[in-house]
Amino acid sequence: MLSLSSPSLLHSTLPYTTATSSASTVTAAATEIPISSLDKVVKTQWKAAIDFKWIRDNREAVAANIRNRKSAANLDLVLDLYDKMLTLQKKAGS
Repeated sequence: MLSLSSPSLLHSTLPYTTATSSASTVTAAATEIPISSLDKVVKTQWKAAIDFKWIRDNREAVAANIRNRKSAANLDLVLDLYDKMLTLQKKAGS
């Protein structure tokens, strides 16, 4: 039987984690991160699985789907936030 502190279990499920069982080691490693590095903007490394452009282009179909599912989704808010994101991306690219 493997325990959670077993090095083989840690390496098989969490390949980037060191196999230490001491909580003080983990805490010490976490406190060594400089606070100033947390202020930097990190570029998004993933993209949403939702095609917002398709939602905008097919607004009526999406609205009907929301109604049919009796969902509380706010389509106007989603599209407004998408437009704001596009505006910010255009400003950042200029």
